[in-house]
Amino acid sequence: MKHYILPFCHSKRCSNMKSKAVFLSAIFLVSLFGNIPQSQGQRLLLHIWKGGASPGRSRDIRIWLQNANIEIKSVQFDLLFDTRSLIVIGAERYERGEVFSSVDVDSLDSGLSVYLNGSDSVLLSGDGYIAKVSVRVREDIPRGSEHELVLTNILLEDMSGNEIVLADFSRMFIVPEYDFYFEFFPKTYWGGPGNTEVRASVRVTSYVEASSIDFDVLYDTEIFSVNHAKKSWDAGVFSRFDWNFIEGGISVAMRDAAPFFPEIRNGRITFIYFDIASEAPFGIYDLNLDNIVVRDTTGNEVLSIAEKGEFYINWPSMGVGEGRGFPGSSGNLVQVGLINDFNVNAVAFDLLFDKANLSVSDVQRTERTRNVGIFQGGSIENGLRVVMAPFGAIGTGIGPIADIFFDVKKEAPLGEYYLLLSNVDVHSDTYGSARHISLVNGTFHVVLEKGDVNGDGVVSFEDVITTVDIIIGYYEPTVYEFAAADCNDDDKINILDVVCIVNIVLEN
Repeated sequence: MKHYILPFCHSKRCSNMKSKAVFLSAIFLVSLFGNIPQSQGQRLLLHIWKGGASPGRSRDIRIWLQNANIEIKSVQFDLLFDTRSLIVIGAERYERGEVFSSVDVDSLDSGLSVYLNGSDSVLLSGDGYIAKVSVRVREDIPRGSEHELVLTNILLEDMSGNEIVLADFSRMFIVPEYDFYFEFFPKTYWGGPGNTEVRASVRVTSYVEASSIDFDVLYDTEIFSVNHAKKSWDAGVFSRFDWNFIEGGISVAMRDAAPFFPEIRNGRITFIYFDIASEAPFGIYDLNLDNIVVRDTTGNEVLSIAEKGEFYINWPSMGVGEGRGFPGSSGNLVQVGLINDFNVNAVAFDLLFDKANLSVSDVQRTERTRNVGIFQGGSIENGLRVVMAPFGAIGTGIGPIADIFFDVKKEAPLGEYYLLLSNVDVHSDTYGSARHISLVNGTFHVVLEKGDVNGDGVVSFEDVITTVDIIIGYYEPTVYEFAAADCNDDDKINILDVVCIVNIVLEN
């Protein structure tokens, strides 16, 4: 069967032309060979191990066939790419594709054509890899570049000789800026004074095979001490793991990668267990990775980069955020947040506020509390009572646990209104005693409506004039007038705010 090859091209114009050409090619094939069935649950996909490779390095491009319901006798496809960037080393059957009796590969100006023939054998329905193409990135390819791979002209033949056309599939081949990326995962840790064995982990994303890895972990040694460190499961290819104290932190050395599989998985490679001094001041402390040396299997050092982590020292705490609204407004969001270094199974708290001027219209879960079994908010004499019960713990971390929406009464005076936490109970298990937790109260600000600079309850051209007077210095605004005149919320008043207020007037 004749192949219809599309030229390789990166531009949007060429991409559009290519899409049209694929469509016309399919019509042409139908006209030549009759009514070719379309895919009924089949799809051919690309999988690039680690997403790409560094200049001068090799990588396998694996071809995955989704096959829902037919027995396949043969598969043919074209793999198109920029041959100025990637060099084909070879192509072969792979895993489920071993059932095919032969594989034929033809070179194209913009890639290669592959034909897998089953002869008397058959590929049963099911998903899996059927082939792999090995490529090498040219030495002079810029780091940080991306290169499109396209599977096209895909035809399957079933045992009855029927041909099935599959849709094109494309994916980007990445040439990374660095060979190894180091980071703390997660990037932020929490603990209180006196806590012991708080675990941090170092994670890597690698694009080359490594025979050894060395790095230092630096921290404030007056605040932290390392209880112990160990190799993570994702670094199982290394048979030796050593760590030692140095000035300002510890050094880690990983050696003797298994020769049959020296390429480590993308994941955590080291666990570090910190003890926190009992007198440690509350604050945010840096965790740094330094003096990184990674060597490949030939002993050459490769390019590496690292991101720092942060360690929050604080007692577990609950806090109320700031709220803002103008008289008569509704649905003004205030969030209640939680910092916790233990799993929380139950939370209850009162939020007290001035009910003469504020009211709560709704209480909702957040991302952190979406799995909590019971989530209730109810009115009490001086505010609101919120209860979160078991069947889904709130994991360690930092962030909002409740979204509370306030309405401001029309007659509410401008000013600040306290939002006070009271009767707070936080439990680490369903039946245990409440944990010690510090509280941070919030404030709700009743301000003028955006654009209502003179506070008469209507946004009009008088407010435009007042805003212009503020800009040219004829009028010194109060805090509330400034907030109303700052129509676009950029903390300054200029011509953009005038335009914003004029638009409000016109809309009204």
